[in-house]
Amino acid sequence: MKLTWARGAVAAGLALTLAACGSNSGDKAAAGTGDSSKPITIGLMVAISNALSDPKLFVNPAEMAVGEINAAGGIGGRQIVLKQYDSDFTTQGAITATQKAIADKVEGIIGLPVPDQVLAVRPLLDRAKIPLLFTGGGYAAAYDPNSTKGASVWSFRVGPPSELTVNAGVQYAVKTLGAKKLGAVLRDDAAKGTNEQAAKDGATAAGGEIIASRTNPLNSTDVTTQILAMKDANAVVTTEYQPGIVAVLKAIQQQNLKIPTIVGQTGMQVYLQKLAPDLIKTMYSAAPCNMADPANDRVAKWVTDFQAKYNFMPDPNAATVYDGFYLLKTAYENAASSSPDDRLKALESIDYKDGICVPYKTDAQHFMSGTEVIISFESGTPKTVQTFDFQNQK
Repeated sequence: MKLTWARGAVAAGLALTLAACGSNSGDKAAAGTGDSSKPITIGLMVAISNALSDPKLFVNPAEMAVGEINAAGGIGGRQIVLKQYDSDFTTQGAITATQKAIADKVEGIIGLPVPDQVLAVRPLLDRAKIPLLFTGGGYAAAYDPNSTKGASVWSFRVGPPSELTVNAGVQYAVKTLGAKKLGAVLRDDAAKGTNEQAAKDGATAAGGEIIASRTNPLNSTDVTTQILAMKDANAVVTTEYQPGIVAVLKAIQQQNLKIPTIVGQTGMQVYLQKLAPDLIKTMYSAAPCNMADPANDRVAKWVTDFQAKYNFMPDPNAATVYDGFYLLKTAYENAASSSPDDRLKALESIDYKDGICVPYKTDAQHFMSGTEVIISFESGTPKTVQTFDFQNQK
């Protein structure tokens, strides 16, 4: 495997080319996805300079997927070249990275964890007609064919919307943990309003209520005021990333509240990075999947292979990045065409059941899953204690 780091004035790039095994340029896929003698460039956009997690969490599963796909013949006979761009967590970081990716003639992008970023790159994607499989965000970053304010038609969420994460976590807190009164600490971004409504909806559906809701600046670690407003709550739900989650856990302990905290999928990184080992026994994570408690033997084998290759436990982020490359491969080969419009239609009709994290099926708002699991850390090992299937519920 040849690995080359290409750095430019606009964004850092990782160009990864893997040697091809035999491909059949005469089949339908090879004939339709473009000249099989030319590689297909896919961009990976993640935070590098201000990363909350080691970028390898995203880079390594991307490498793994690209290596497997190229060894099996590529996408329609075309070998994948992977380029990485530092998107930071800001809208300007996302815009700069996307501009560089377009200049590099990428034919697909995977990444961007913040809904504000997905919204910010809409004009660029609309003009370039490049699919983005984004890895974070919810209804605030949803595609709406009747609105000019949502995400680009070229944007697809690899996984469920963040609002379902909040809804599932709140329902579990009320129904299973008996927490009828909840507080909500919401990351101050484009999704704060929809996440707050999801918390209220989940609480109402389960027979509870949100008694206090407060926002917090991105990655701020001073949440004392927010937690003081929740002194009568039986549990706290938060949409924060790792720094905010740890701050919430510590503030709850400092106020001697002795109540559980419900977090999103980044809660797994709080566990894996050992950021609050003495506090996570009262933490529950709502996430699309739990790699530490695999859903079946095939996923368990993937986790074992990943750990053997990279020496760390993958989390839901790693699994969805890996799956994203197979979603692009499936859609582009189903399209049997290099036409952007044909590829768009193929992504809109994706029904891919072989995902490592979840099965994927695109809905009208371009969300590709509705599965959430609740992970308990009470025993010291992440265990899946409940599964929600919002996409197929009646």
